[in-house]
Amino acid sequence: SYATRHPGHPGALILVSTAARIDFDIMYAAFERIGGSEIRKLAEDYWSNPTDESRKAYRETCVPYYTVQNINWPELIGRAVVRDDVSQHFAGPGNEMYRFDFRNDLARISCPTLVMAGVEDPITPPAFSEEIDGHIPRKHVRLERFSQAGHGVVPDRPEEAFSAIRRFIARHLEHLI
Repeated sequence: SYATRHPGHPGALILVSTAARIDFDIMYAAFERIGGSEIRKLAEDYWSNPTDESRKAYRETCVPYYTVQNINWPELIGRAVVRDDVSQHFAGPGNEMYRFDFRNDLARISCPTLVMAGVEDPITPPAFSEEIDGHIPRKHVRLERFSQAGHGVVPDRPEEAFSAIRRFIARHLEHLI
């Protein structure tokens, strides 16, 4: 959002596991492909009707599918500031996650942009990153897909992710100074 509203300000962007808009059918299909029909149903239940119960079931059952590596989710979430009320306000029909759409605005981005996507990401599947890549002017964007990586591109593939980031910075260093 910031880069589209203030295109001359950022020196460069790195977008990791994100979306210009959410296509829920694609997201639900990714959950099903990765975790099966029960996981898809839990994701649909939460995103279509966020409640304390659906949020709890989603966090316990769907969130572990965000990464490919065996990450200690209770420890990771325990270090985060979790605001279920904010999450539930963001989700749900008619709320922000259903309304935002930056596709047309992405054409305003005028700085080097690295888009990083995990091939096994159920919450922001690679199609979302491909859509971003398709709307930012070609001369400014590079899309990197990471196999055996989910929403947690960096925790799943740290060496490859940091290598891509270092290459991106090195390639655009003079532009960033």
